[in-house]
Amino acid sequence: MHRRLTVVMMLVCVCSMLACRSGSSQTELGPDELARLDAIESAIASDEIGRALDLATEFVNDYPETIDSWTVYGRLQQYTGDLSSAREAFERAAELNPDEPSSWHELGNIAVAEQRYGDAVSAYRRGASQQSGPQLWHGLGRAYMEIGETDSARVALEKANELDAGYPGSRAALSELYERSGEIEKAISSMWEAQSLDEESIVYRSELGRLLVIGNRPAEAMVWLEPLLEYPPVRSQTLFAMSRALRQLGREEEANHFAEQFQIVSEREAEIFRLEERVRLNPRSIPDRLSLADEYRKLGDFSQAIAQLLVVERMTEPNEGLNRNLAALYLAAGDSARSAARTAAADSLGR
Repeated sequence: MHRRLTVVMMLVCVCSMLACRSGSSQTELGPDELARLDAIESAIASDEIGRALDLATEFVNDYPETIDSWTVYGRLQQYTGDLSSAREAFERAAELNPDEPSSWHELGNIAVAEQRYGDAVSAYRRGASQQSGPQLWHGLGRAYMEIGETDSARVALEKANELDAGYPGSRAALSELYERSGEIEKAISSMWEAQSLDEESIVYRSELGRLLVIGNRPAEAMVWLEPLLEYPPVRSQTLFAMSRALRQLGREEEANHFAEQFQIVSEREAEIFRLEERVRLNPRSIPDRLSLADEYRKLGDFSQAIAQLLVVERMTEPNEGLNRNLAALYLAAGDSARSAARTAAADSLGR
């Protein structure tokens, strides 16, 4: 999967900080600090990512000893794709309170995104020693999988299941572990459990369909795969599984159609991955971000295209073209109110 963060996810992260304190050893936030978090939340909700990041920068400058300032700043930098700045922010938060597990969790996530799996293991283990929730153990298990330590991965993922029987992520990861060891029926069973715990997850449905194809159960696979065609962007993996399932059912012409679609989408996904890597290495590259937004648009992933243009907006002067592109993307995503607002802004700039 691509490293993707949405505005909604970012808003949830900031809102959760307003609802409760993450570090018990920290003093409560004062009125000014809470007001700053409110302002950042409001900017994110309005898609003013540039303003949100500016406010977060002011927050860390004025309150450098507050974990929350570094956490919000780090998450916003993650959103923009500046993983280096995000890593530095969470390292600072961890220095301020080494016993706060969320900082180690984020450091582990960033290390995974940068393919530094040994560092990810270290960060997740440090956080897991401070917290009994499943997320850190799930992250630890996946990091162990990436470095080939399957026994350690299984122990960590089973620990995550033990801590929270309702957490689907660890079951999905265990499914992948079973698949790697050739235990397809166990993989199907584990993914079925993950899907039942999160019935809205398109990823889990797609994975379940793909595994059923591998298990030579094409009719069952089609039950899960076919409805996914109604939820763009359709992943290349889903298209490949559809092609295989149809071929198993003897529907060759349809199978060939989906094989062709798989080729087109997989090439686009590969280009997206290449551009994501370029953005990670140079977060301020406007041409790369514009190209990435266009590839997301072609794929039908309008929310991610919008996210890239919102970051570009912070790095450029207000201009008519960017607002018109955002208006078109919002309309394609079904957000007519924001589309109208962007059209009005473009008209104003064009006068």
